[in-house]
Amino acid sequence: FESCRLDWEQAATPEGGEWLAWYANLLNLRTREIVPRLPDTGGEAGCFSRWGRCGLCVSWSLGDGSELTLLANLGGEPTDGPTLPLGRVIFVCPDDWNLARTPLTLPAWSVAWFIAES
Repeated sequence: FESCRLDWEQAATPEGGEWLAWYANLLNLRTREIVPRLPDTGGEAGCFSRWGRCGLCVSWSLGDGSELTLLANLGGEPTDGPTLPLGRVIFVCPDDWNLARTPLTLPAWSVAWFIAES
């Protein structure tokens, strides 16, 4: 538990400030893009698929009729991915990942989140 607590002295450093801003941005993104869509989301709203050793795709049908999709490479090597999901990108990491490249290649330890409006 102690290792998970925020060290405010570290947060005051330039690197700590960058991390703090990064997490604040993610929380703002969640508040703006995801939370308003959650009411009326059913209990079994999600499904997933895997490809290769470390590829993962998870989709949720949200209460407003939109679909939230995560593409992730949970491994240390790049991997070819599936076709891009429908919708607009709301978050990508690493931020220099070229999603337009065909075939789609997911960098090591990468995630991309998409929202498809209803």
